[in-house]
Amino acid sequence: MNTTRTRREFLADVGRGMLVATVGYEVATELGLSSALAEETAGRLSFGSLEPLGRRCVY
Repeated sequence: MNTTRTRREFLADVGRGMLVATVGYEVATELGLSSALAEETAGRLSFGSLEPLGRRCVY
């Protein structure tokens, strides 16, 4: 992997990555996966026996 790449090749890879990320997001939205994640509710964290340490870290 020590091949020399040109700026053009690097930017082409960046563009492909952006395209894949966008298409992946759109497909997830179409399949309803993103809305399923948004509906999850985060409950209160429990640190068990380490609860006093967890409370100190809350800002």
